[in-house]
Amino acid sequence: MVLPPWASRGSELYPVAEALHDPAKMLNNELVKGLASAFEWLDVKDDRPAQIRPDFGTGLVSSVFGARIECPSDNPPWVHPLSEGDVEWNIRSAIDGLDLADVPNRGLIPRVAETYSFYADILATYPNVRSFLAVIMPDIQGPFDTAAMLWGSSIFEALYTNPELVDRLCSAVADVMIALHTYFRTFIGRELLPEGFSHTHGVIIRGNYLMRGDSNLMLSNAMYREQMLPHELKVLKVIGGGSYHSCGNWEHNIGTILALDEIGSLDFGSNQSQMNDIDGIYRQAAKAKKHLNLVTAYSHELASGSIIQRFPTGVTLSCQVENKEEAARVIQGAGRHGGLDAEPLQSLVNPVLLNHFPTSEKARRLRRVSWYLQPRGESIPNSISDQAGKNYIRLCSSRLMPRLQPQELA
Repeated sequence: MVLPPWASRGSELYPVAEALHDPAKMLNNELVKGLASAFEWLDVKDDRPAQIRPDFGTGLVSSVFGARIECPSDNPPWVHPLSEGDVEWNIRSAIDGLDLADVPNRGLIPRVAETYSFYADILATYPNVRSFLAVIMPDIQGPFDTAAMLWGSSIFEALYTNPELVDRLCSAVADVMIALHTYFRTFIGRELLPEGFSHTHGVIIRGNYLMRGDSNLMLSNAMYREQMLPHELKVLKVIGGGSYHSCGNWEHNIGTILALDEIGSLDFGSNQSQMNDIDGIYRQAAKAKKHLNLVTAYSHELASGSIIQRFPTGVTLSCQVENKEEAARVIQGAGRHGGLDAEPLQSLVNPVLLNHFPTSEKARRLRRVSWYLQPRGESIPNSISDQAGKNYIRLCSSRLMPRLQPQELA
């Protein structure tokens, strides 16, 4: 994945506050900006699979509990904690007032459903686009991340002074996450992927959801294992497993997470893996046969091929560049060292599906660079039941069919 400079896209976007209230503006922003920008991919042709989502920020679950969501100016939505007055009384009231059957009607959730329906209506008129543009899950965070937004920073003190109420809150958040995941799947299905994989952050991960655990990095490993991990596992077991994300340095919890059968990938966010001992983590992940997502790579490492010596398999690399010209050089240079000779890596639109390609010399050459996502030795289902997935594979096999051009997308 090559990340273009954010500043160059500012004039093409609607303000966040407008996009939150207008599905058409949100769709425009999803196509134009971000890690999964379909328009950027048409120019850069890096390895990311095109994807869009209803982007309502990190407060969807908080809104179900009645938290006020504010979007100041052109900033992402902000959650106001339930801390006015007696925060513990407010938290109890929010938990006691929760009706899981009514979750689709609460907070921002009806607006998410409206956005999904709008996407479906628009994409139905563009079948070529719909056949390769995945509509994916919004961000429903993780149990402690949402609990911390609802409670406020004093939740860290409450972990000692009122652990029972923190536990109740995290359990209730987990219940809402399960309900929302089930509900949102009715709109997005399998995201054009085989069972056991999903999209996020402009890439593909293992499992059905990317569990967010950013706030957990401020907990000791013992506190994380005892007080937060059970709630995350509650979600992951019900939804069929997933992957795990945290920003920052979370090395002290990574060993615990890598040992979980329910976790298939570790996601480090944009340009942050180097905050950790990523080489040491890679060695642990290789033993556990787990995938590392968004590992920072620098352009000189890709151009020289030295990055492949560090991470020969089982990673998704992320490289930030200054402009599209540098992006083209990075992709071309990486192609020379990735098993594609002088051909650019644009042929790897969706590496995780490589084992589904028909047997051919070009397909075998593509498999040689499957280190971009697919850890060596990991099995992939041999068949895909839904026709949409089969269509997606045919489109992703860009060396076995002509590349789609912008004028063909309608």
